[in-house]
Amino acid sequence: MDIGNILHEVLERFAKKVVESGESFALLSEEKRTAIQAESLAETFDYGDDIFKSSSRNSYQLERLRRIADRAVRTVLTQIKKGSFTPVAFEEEFVTGGFKGRIDRIDTVLSDYLPDGSLLAKNKEFSGFKKCEYVRVIDYKSGSKSLDLDRAYYGLDLQLFTYLNYIRKEFGKKRKDNLIIPSGAYYFHIDDPVVDFGGGEDAILKELRFDGITLSGNHNIRLIDEAMVYNNTLTPQTDSDVIKLKTKKDGEPSSTTRLYVSGEMNELIDNSELEIDKSKKRILKGEIYPKPYSLGSEKGCDYCEYRGLCGFDLKMPGYNYNRLKKIDKKCFFEELRAKLEGENGKKMD
Repeated sequence: MDIGNILHEVLERFAKKVVESGESFALLSEEKRTAIQAESLAETFDYGDDIFKSSSRNSYQLERLRRIADRAVRTVLTQIKKGSFTPVAFEEEFVTGGFKGRIDRIDTVLSDYLPDGSLLAKNKEFSGFKKCEYVRVIDYKSGSKSLDLDRAYYGLDLQLFTYLNYIRKEFGKKRKDNLIIPSGAYYFHIDDPVVDFGGGEDAILKELRFDGITLSGNHNIRLIDEAMVYNNTLTPQTDSDVIKLKTKKDGEPSSTTRLYVSGEMNELIDNSELEIDKSKKRILKGEIYPKPYSLGSEKGCDYCEYRGLCGFDLKMPGYNYNRLKKIDKKCFFEELRAKLEGENGKKMD
């Protein structure tokens, strides 16, 4: 019984039923939400009903799953209501760079304004477009997965950037009048968080915020969380309920916030393309020699299901880790650009 897949299916069924009903995610009433959620839960749990009733332990697990699913649905709706995005696609299948994939959820919103708040109609560079269409991709996770740029740099964590590459290259082909703007890419953790006593709903909502990268620009941030921006200026000393964005007294984002300009977003996507291409070439060459990575305290063997089969053993001559260095955050993009422009990279436009 895969708990993650069950919870994933509940969210997928719920979202599709909302769309089929013609209801708006942002305006969905509590009564309608409860009804659609109950229907989604019943359909999802029906196939394993006998399993859940087989023991007291499994019955408890069922109730826990119901609680987590309820929490996830309510959090998703709250996040949507906080901004202007609305879900438009679920389990979107795609092919990019020769690899097939599936995106759990794609949200979009149309706007007359570019990320910095300037009017699209007055921008000569984009004169052929009628609207800006902001797009964010969301991947549901039942574990503690978080985005690590070092891992992305070395090609160890490419999922979200591969999704963004699909949005950048393919998503807009059916929307030729719109300027497609990748707003962000996130993990949404389906979880039952433990918060400090007295924290209440607000604390839980903070724990379940999107974890990922966001395009900078106050208009884009406003579309994500209206409370964060007033008069195209970030609201001082505010902590978003949707993304991990917190502002200081002067209104500037805190140092832990992951906001990136368009060029940096594109560089991260370009890097994912490069690393995927390198992996394809190694596969086609038949390179199967075991050389797991070592990055900080993390090693490729830590959770590998095949560690007993590959024969990797440091005690044997010729075996060693592919030791990767941590990159200083202050010069991360400088190193990334050098990599993309270098001998093994591809020349940027």
